[in-house]
Amino acid sequence: GDPLNVLGYPVVHEKLFQLHDLAAGKSHRFTLCRCWMSLKFPLCDNTHQRLQKVGVNVGPVMLEIKSAPTNVGANYFGHGASAGPTNLGAGGDRLAAAAGGLFAAGLAGAAHFSGAV
Repeated sequence: GDPLNVLGYPVVHEKLFQLHDLAAGKSHRFTLCRCWMSLKFPLCDNTHQRLQKVGVNVGPVMLEIKSAPTNVGANYFGHGASAGPTNLGAGGDRLAAAAGGLFAAGLAGAAHFSGAV
C-alpha cells in the first residue's frame, strides 16, 4: 500500500517514566496515533475519525502503563511463616503427606464398600 507517513514524522518516539511515579501507584495513559495524520503525533487527536468516514479502517492504540503488581497470598500462620506455598511431599512433611494419602484411600474404600459411590 501507500506509505502512511506523508507528513514526515519521526518513526521512533521515546517516553521516559520516573520510577517513583510508578511506585506510588500512578498509572500513565496514552492514546497513540496509528493513522499518521494527527497534528499532535505521536498522540492521537481523533483525525482518524475523518479517515474512517471515507473508508479507511484505522484507529488509535490505547496504552496504560501501571506499576508492577504487588505479590499477595494467604498467610494463615502469622509472622515468621514461609514466604511461599509448601509441598507436603518434600522435606520433613513426608509423614503428613503419607497419612493424608492413607486417610483419603481409606475414606474412598469405605465409601465404595458402603455403596455410596
